[in-house]
Parts: sequence; C-alpha cells; structure tokens
Amino acid sequence: MKVVIIGGVAGGPSLATRLRRITEKAEIVLLERGDHISYASCALPYYLGGVITDRDSLIERTPAILKQKNNIDVRVNNEVTAIDPVRQVLTVTELKTGEQYEEGYDKLVLATGARPVLPPITGINEVDNAFMIRSMTDADHIKSFMDAHQPQNVTVLGAGAAGVELAENFRHAGLAVTLVDQAQQVMQPYDSELTPFIQAELTQHDIRVILGQSVAMVQDQGARWCWLMVSICQPTC
Repeated sequence: MKVVIIGGVAGGPSLATRLRRITEKAEIVLLERGDHISYASCALPYYLGGVITDRDSLIERTPAILKQKNNIDVRVNNEVTAIDPVRQVLTVTELKTGEQYEEGYDKLVLATGARPVLPPITGINEVDNAFMIRSMTDADHIKSFMDAHQPQNVTVLGAGAAGVELAENFRHAGLAVTLVDQAQQVMQPYDSELTPFIQAELTQHDIRVILGQSVAMVQDQGARWCWLMVSICQPTC
C-alpha cells in the first residue's frame, strides 16, 4: 500500500510517523510545498523578538530524520497542483526547478492546514515592508528585513493570541509597537471581563493598542517601519 500525505507542518508528519508505527510495509510519501516540515510555529514570535536565538531549535524534525528513523519519503518544495481521483494520481510541481511529475497513490491524506486571509487593505501588496506571518519561511523573510533595515516601529494587525505574542516580543526587542484590531477587545474569544487586564498589561509595557478600528490603507513609510499581518485563517483543500 502506498500512502501519500499532502502537508508537512503538524498533522502530516504526525500521521506519517503514526502510520509507520502501525505498519512497516506501507510506502509513505509526504509532500510539502514550503521549505520546512514539523517546526514550532507557536515559537515564531519569540524567534522574531530575539528571545529564541537558535533558529534550528524551532525545527523539530527534518526530511533526513524522517527518512532515517521512519523510512518516510519527505519532499519539501513540492506542490500538488491537481488530483485525479479516478486514476489515483497527483500532479506535483517541484518549485525550485519548475518540473512537473505524477505521483500515484493507494490512499491520499490532505493535511494542508490553513492559509491566512488577507484583508482588503489598499496598498498592502505594493510595499516591501508588509508581511504576513504563518510559516517558518514567513518568519525568515521578516527576520531578514529586520536585520537589514533595523526598523524602529512595527504595527501588528490582529490582536488575537499570535498578535499579542508578536507585540510582546517586538517590544522586548526595543521597537515601538502598535497593535490594531477591528474588534472591541484584545484576545478574542476570551471573556470580556478578562481582556481589560490583558490590555492594561500591554499598555503598561508601552504597547499602543487601537481597538474597534480597521486599517484601510498601507503606505510606504520607509525601512524604519514594519507592518505585520496576523489575520484569521481558513482551511485549504
């Protein structure tokens, strides 16, 4: 039996290793369009804020480790572009070369997770200092920008758990931080009786909090400013 798993961050590798423990006979292929698999996404804000300095510590397992320990064929930078359920064949693009190939399967598992939803903000795609944070690759792009340009200010759009963690860590790194959310409270869906204490803690640490307002336009303020999008995510399939 050949099992192909699409998606290699959390669910995909967990399923692949569990399947290997159940059977030694299955051929297991894991396809991931990103650069990395099985990384600690919840730790990305702390990497950007300098609390975690060892980037490699964020990566829990590598393709080489899964191949050596579990005999799982992991292919990063491989994007599935089509599924033929009748023939049981995938069309896959190797992103670094642009080459396409077909991969057959007996069982197919979709573990693609979610993708960020970009709000309709004018100019957001026209500036070089606006980023969305979802993956290790996103964090690498942000870190490279920060190291190259040393921005002094950052605006974080989205005051949920990830947004608050980013605000905390950027403040720890010495940046002037503004946290914006169109909701009337931080940290939804927490109870409204609790969130004022969280907001007060943010304010006490000199984080500017703007609630009940949405960003309509992003303009290039030069390298001294950095915009971070932390938006809701919707499933991919």
